[in-house]
Amino acid sequence: YIDQPPRPANPEGRLLGSIGSMLWLPLQVIASFFRAQEPPVELADRSLQVLLLLTQHLPPALFPDPMLSNHFLAALRCVGDADSACGSGAEAEEGRARQGAGFSVRRLHDALCARLPEEATLVLLYLLLHGNRELLDHALSRSDPDALLLPLLRTLAGMLSPACRLRTSRVYMLLIILLMLSQDGGFVSTAHAVMLPTVPWFKERLLHDISVGSLLVVVLVRTTQYNLSRLQDLYVQTNCLAALANMAPCFKRIHPYAARS
Repeated sequence: YIDQPPRPANPEGRLLGSIGSMLWLPLQVIASFFRAQEPPVELADRSLQVLLLLTQHLPPALFPDPMLSNHFLAALRCVGDADSACGSGAEAEEGRARQGAGFSVRRLHDALCARLPEEATLVLLYLLLHGNRELLDHALSRSDPDALLLPLLRTLAGMLSPACRLRTSRVYMLLIILLMLSQDGGFVSTAHAVMLPTVPWFKERLLHDISVGSLLVVVLVRTTQYNLSRLQDLYVQTNCLAALANMAPCFKRIHPYAARS
């Protein structure tokens, strides 16, 4: 999933492949008028789907006892950062032995940010932030919180549009992730220090020179207002207000539009 390998090449010969393409071309042209064009599923996507299946929905035939712990989920939570285990000496060897197989948390974080807001990626991000301390600490300590926050905020703001078909389960997932991130004062302070010259995807008003922290306030307040008028969902309201309360002590140079919201 981190490497995003390309699709494997066709093992057949070039001549046979060309002949087959010529024979199937008329049928493909006709069929294209009657079906939607869907992008091919990559190997990384299939791997992620299998991982989520094993960690969240174990097949009953393989694991008949529901009281047993999910070893796949436990392994995902215990995997350490391969970059931090580098070095030599007894402490490094002990850390590698304790962590077992590891991955680069930095590369995984970058891969997650690049694939957001895909639904499977969103679920994986939630599982790692909730259960894997290595990724949570890395995400909170980065100097570019906009890489993670902007895809989440853009998705949440887009779901509040009247033209969008709202899915409350996805709103729950987005708000839980934002709530976990808002619990760290350093992360919120860094978000208020990162300035955005403009926010082209925000349609309600032209926003210029706004910090990521102020944009987060705007989107959460808009979500609260939308929930009061449309959804009237107690869970959505509680999470929005809790995230705003977590961030309140770290507010700094709030944008005027965010302050009026």
